[in-house]
Formats: sequence, structure tokens, C-alpha cells
Amino acid sequence: MRRSIAMLILLSGTLSVSSVSAQTTPSEEPGRAERLVFLQNLADEYRIVVSRDRVAKRWPHPIYRWSHPVGSTADGITYMWMDDEQPVAIGSMMILQDRTLSGEFQSLTSEPIKAVQANVTIWEPTKPGCEYLRVPDAPKPADSPAERLTQMKLLARRFSAELTKHPPAYSEGSIWGLRLLPKQLTRYGGSKGLVLDGALFAFCHDTDPEILLSLETRGGKNDLAWNFAFRPLTSWKATGYCDKTIVWSQPALASRNAVKQPYMTFFPKTNATLPELMK
Repeated sequence: MRRSIAMLILLSGTLSVSSVSAQTTPSEEPGRAERLVFLQNLADEYRIVVSRDRVAKRWPHPIYRWSHPVGSTADGITYMWMDDEQPVAIGSMMILQDRTLSGEFQSLTSEPIKAVQANVTIWEPTKPGCEYLRVPDAPKPADSPAERLTQMKLLARRFSAELTKHPPAYSEGSIWGLRLLPKQLTRYGGSKGLVLDGALFAFCHDTDPEILLSLETRGGKNDLAWNFAFRPLTSWKATGYCDKTIVWSQPALASRNAVKQPYMTFFPKTNATLPELMK
């Protein structure tokens, strides 16, 4: 029995390296399972294509599930799409409190990318989705995966992010500091690709992921170093900091159906019916 318990603990620790964060909502919440199936089926309707011909592989499970009643989201799931060992896009599918559907895509690559639904291109940004910078005064990436994960978590704590919001939902010019989730949304990388190791962290307003932070090892064997990039999952004016110094910012965006922009929000079209409990 003790050996079995020890094995379970060991397996749990192994899975935690690549597992994902999730909002801890009770599984017995009415309609929760039905909504998850509905949102997953909705995400299945979209293909992400990289460099015109490579179909990205969607992570098999949502990397995050959340709700944000203050911001009108009743239920939402966030997915990531990979090209080999490199993330290329992230997207969310949401059910709003008024029973409408909402979606968003954010490019995570400098390569050409597009989203296709039923052979119709609905999103094809003309600008790169990311720009990496060296993390200032960062240690050299450690040799072991476990040590590198510890480094990434410590580095993530040096960063912070905030949004500037306005009416009708918020006071004009109100600044909202975002909460860094204690665990990475996901971890990626490998010996075959550009990135040996990387992790994606989220800054949230309550539980709504608004700003993403990527931390990656980049460079050659002799100059391998930690790099970072901020990416928005929001159209609000946003600011990112490292050690309280501004290192990234974006103005308020007109993101609705912004087909040519790295970040786009849209109203998904589907023939499926919302779960009964959502009506």
C-alpha cells in the first residue's frame, strides 16, 4: 500500500511539469460538464494553419477554464495550438451571460498564420504576433528541466501587468492591476525546435486571462539565455513591467473582427445549440 501511494505521488509530480492551470470550480456545478463539451466542440470547428500549409496541432485539452461574471463571461475555455514543439496561437471560446458566444485568437508566432472555419479564413494577421527580449539580469538557463522550471517561476514573479479601463463597465481611466497565476498555463519546448524550454504564464483580472507572459530559452549553445514576450488576450490599454520598469505596452484596440491583427475577437458562428442549462 505504501509503495502504491508513493507511486501515485511520484506520478502526480511528473504530470505537474506539463499540466495546465484551471479554475477550481466544483465539478458538480449544474451544466458545467455540458458547457465544456459544447465549448470544446465549438473549438473543433476551427483550424490554425501556419505558413500557408502546416496545420497546427491543438493541445488536446483546454489549458485553462474560467468564468468572469463581472466581465459578463459565464464560462470560457482557452486552447493553445502547436507547430511541432512551438506554440503558434492561443484562443478562447466563451459563453456570455446573455447567452451569446464570443471568441478570441492571439498569434504567438512571427510566421504567417490564419484561422479557418469550414474552409473560410476568418483571421489572417499581417503582423508578427510576438517580439522577444532578453530578461535583464537573468541567470543562465539551468541544465535540468526541473531547475529551469524553478527559474521560470522565479523570473515570472519579477513581471507584472495592468489594464486601463473606461465606461460603461468601469470608471474612466481606472487602472486594474492583474494577478499572476501561481502556476504556468503550460510548458513546451524540446531539442528539435528553436526553444529548448519555455512556459506560458497568465495575468488575470479575477480569473479572466488578460495578459500572457512567455518565458523561453533562446540563443545558441554558447549564448543560451532567458527571453520574454508579453501577448494580449484583451483589447484594453495594457502595460507590462519587469522589476517595476515598463517593458511592453499596447493602446486600446479595436479588436472586434480585426482579421488582419495579431489579436482578434469575434462572435463564433455555429449550428450547435447551447446546453439547456444555459438558457
